[in-house]
Order: sequence, then structure tokens, then C-alpha cells
Amino acid sequence: MDLEELRAFLAVAERGSFLAASVHTSMSRATLRRRVDALEARIGRPLLDRNSQGVTLTEVGELLADQGRVIMQDVGVLVDALRNVSRAPAGRVTVMLPIGAPPHLIPELVRLLRRHCPDVEVHIRFDADPAAAALDEVDIVVYLSDDDPPGPWIRHELLEVREHMIASADYLAERGAPETLEALAEHELYAWSAIDRDPRTAPLWSGGSTPIKPAMITSDIHMLRHIALQGLGLVLAPDAEIDEPRLDRSQLRAVLPSVIGRRRSLRVAVRGVVAELPKNRAVLERFHALVNSLER
Repeated sequence: MDLEELRAFLAVAERGSFLAASVHTSMSRATLRRRVDALEARIGRPLLDRNSQGVTLTEVGELLADQGRVIMQDVGVLVDALRNVSRAPAGRVTVMLPIGAPPHLIPELVRLLRRHCPDVEVHIRFDADPAAAALDEVDIVVYLSDDDPPGPWIRHELLEVREHMIASADYLAERGAPETLEALAEHELYAWSAIDRDPRTAPLWSGGSTPIKPAMITSDIHMLRHIALQGLGLVLAPDAEIDEPRLDRSQLRAVLPSVIGRRRSLRVAVRGVVAELPKNRAVLERFHALVNSLER
């Protein structure tokens, strides 16, 4: 695809007319029309419906406009990558993290970044499902899902996480530990808003899942662990079994550990087109260093 043709089409699509696009791009309407006509001929389908009021996008045009913007963004990023490939880590890096990441790890990550990448400006965002979020301006995404971000992302495994059911020792001493799946109905349940599974089900080591009735569902994994520690009920959530302040793991017990559970991977992905930028490599290295330093 010719990038100048695509750039002309996007200008017209975004401005709604050849005249407005001409003013915005300082390109003649004749040049814009010629390039859009050439792009339509190349694709073999009309991209614009033209009328006296301006233009509207056809179904094919809408698809190309959505994907074309991403292409042009990636081209700009690639040019920037080529300019900076041999330079020291510097510039802006936007990182998407899952909601409920252990709060004490964020300052530790920041400390590592400031020490090793002082010229990198890090922007941190949070989402319940980072891999499925809007990632147009994101360079690095950390996610707890078997589904990778769509598009040319390079994936790395950070660590393995166990999704299981836990409760405090005091709660189980008072209420008794359920010995069957049917006995779960006698307890207050709190569940993680699973990305790839109905949160009203619990995964089974044998495969499949079993229905449950949570009193509360949330994407905040950290909060769920503290709910369990406070003895409010049984909690179903991913657990990296990482030591963290103000969370006495010795007081937590697994519930039906041989029945309920599954393995998940905590992954980090870097947008392929910018993966080799020094700033992105440096931030990715700090993620790996942080995980390797954890006591599990």
C-alpha cells in the first residue's frame, strides 16, 4: 500500500471533505482526489461516497480508516525507533498494568526505572483487561490472560500464577472448611472478574468449571486477598504467592486445593514495531529484574 495514498485518504476521511482536507494538509484537492482514486483502484472497492455535502465512508472505507490510523502511527514510531536505535534509553514509554497489581511493587518498579533509566519518562495506566484495552498509544502491556493483544506484539512470560480459592485460617476454624463443591453454597464467596471465564464459575484442575454464586465480583485482585485475610469469606482469585507488606500469608489457607484451581501466566508484551527501541528494552529489563527479585 502506498503511504501517501493512505495519508491522503485518512485526511479526507477525518475532515469529511476534500476541501477541508486540502486546507488541513496544504495539498491541492486535485492531488488528494488523484491519490484517493489510486487507492480505490488498488483495493478494487469504493472507499468514499461523494456528494454535494462532502464525503461519507463506505463500509470498506471505515475498516481502512480504523486500521490505516494504526498503520500510520506504527510508521511514525518505526521512524523514531530507527533514529534512536543506538542511543541511550530516553523518551516516553507508556505501560498498561492490570488493576489489582500488588501496590508495593509499583514503587519498587519506579525505583528501578529511575535508577537505571533516568531519561525515560514512564506513563502508567491501569485496566481490568489490559490485553483487550485500547492500546494505540501503549508501548508495553502487562496482563494475566491466555489471550494476547491483537497485532504485532512480542510476548514474554514473567511468571506463573495459580488461580485458586483461599480463606483465612480464622474463618475456616470458625465456619469449617468446605469438603465438597456443593458445600461452597454454605459460604460467602468473593470472585475475581475473570477475563476469559464467567466469574460465576470456578475453574477445576480436572478441566472445565463449576458454578458458584459470588456475593461480590471485582477486577481488583489485591483487594480480594485482603478480603480473605479479614475473614469475610472464601475468595477465588489469581495468586502469585508473593510476600507483601500488611498481608500475612501464613494466615491464608487454600480451599479444596486439589479440586479448584488452574495455572495462569503473567505476561508482558512489547509492541513489535518499537520492541528494539532502547527505552522499551530498558523498561522491559526492569520488569524482568523486578520479578526475579521477588520472594515466592
